[in-house]
This record gives sequence, C-alpha cells and structure tokens, in this order.
Amino acid sequence: MTLPRPALTPAEIEAYRREGWTIARGAFGPSDVASWIAECDRIWSSVAVDRSNPRVQWRKTENGDEIADRIDPVLDISPVYAALVADARLVAGASILLDGTAAPFKAKLITKRPGTAGYGLHQDYPYWEMLGLSADEFVNALVAFDRFDAASGSPELFAGLHHANAPAPPGSPYDTDETVVAGRRGTLLELEPGDVAFFHSRTPHRSAPNRGTHSRRGLFLTYVPSRHAGLNDRYEQVRVDRPH
Repeated sequence: MTLPRPALTPAEIEAYRREGWTIARGAFGPSDVASWIAECDRIWSSVAVDRSNPRVQWRKTENGDEIADRIDPVLDISPVYAALVADARLVAGASILLDGTAAPFKAKLITKRPGTAGYGLHQDYPYWEMLGLSADEFVNALVAFDRFDAASGSPELFAGLHHANAPAPPGSPYDTDETVVAGRRGTLLELEPGDVAFFHSRTPHRSAPNRGTHSRRGLFLTYVPSRHAGLNDRYEQVRVDRPH
C-alpha cells in the first residue's frame, strides 16, 4: 500500500522559510483532479458570463479582446471546492507555515485559457494590508488542475524577497517596481495536476500570457490563522481585486 505523502516535508518547510515558496508535489491524485475539472466545467456552464455578474472577472487577451477568466468568490457555489479548501492536506500544510492553525480566507477559480494576458510584478500582501494582519499571517496555496508551465503562463516567483513590502511604481500602489528584481533570476512554477504550491503573501511574482494550447486552471487559496476565521466577510466590504 502506498502511504499518503506528508502535508509538507522538512525540506519543503525550510524552502518556504528561506525562499518564500515551496511545492508539495503529488499532494492529490488523478481522481481528485478529474473531479475538480468536472466541477470547473459545471460552474462555468451555470454562471452567467456577462458584465452584470460581479463574481466573474475579465482579462485582456493578446489580440486585444477580453475573456471571462476567473470566478471569485467561488466556495459559496461549489461544494467540491469548499471540500477541497477544508482538505486535511491543505489545512495541515498551511497550518505548518502559519501558527499551527489555518482557516480559509480567500478562494478564486482561475482558468487562464490560451491567449489570456499575464500579470505584472506584484506582491499579494498590499491588497490585504488594510485588514490589519501581518504579512506572515497569510499563506497562499495554489492547487494545479492542469500543467503549469512556461507556455501556459505559469507564475514566476522571486525568492528571498518576502521579508518586507516592496516599493511600488508611481501611480500603481498594488504593483511592485521592476527594479526590485533587476539582476535577479526568477523561478517559474512548473506544476503537474495535483501539485500544490505554497507561497508567502510578500513573495513577488508575475506571469506571462498563456501562449500554449491548454488552459491553466487552478484554485488559488489563501489561509490565515484560525483566530482570524471569518476575515473574508470583512474583506468583501473593502476588497481590491488581486491578479495572478
């Protein structure tokens, strides 16, 4: 019998502390992935994809059009993803990287179909700083439904820069000035379906357009210590939409 892998190995935990991100490879199996993709198809077929739906967010494409790209919030319309967010493998991993506890804060379904534009350099924490928690009290967990690679516009992360807020370019307070990573080599998140990438709320990252032939579907989650459970209710009143 094959035993399940631990939520995070000691080496993966050390990588997160040092680099600001880590990957739990093979955290979930093919049957899990199949159920997530089926749920993705179901949700997109059931949600009104028009400008009047506040949970559907639109992105530019490389040819200048726009495309419905993500659903946020998503847990309230998806029992499958609500169960995934509560899965012990994710909660245990997030707990290790927080204070020993974890509760879901945010969840968004991002599809990134071929042709969808990418995002500029940014940290996530500036979008949440007004909530009064420290940056160390947020941990992101990206659950891959598809292969994340260079062709599909996977996030590029910059290691070791998660200890402070980075300066923003003039007029763009939620972005990160490109000079912060000048001369640094980023790391492309190369994920297979079922892999989970955990990354710090201050880890700078960006993504290129999807120039491949397959979508880059995934559930982007954020956890906080359990003492802050319910924080999303307050956030939804003041939210600023965050890229990926």
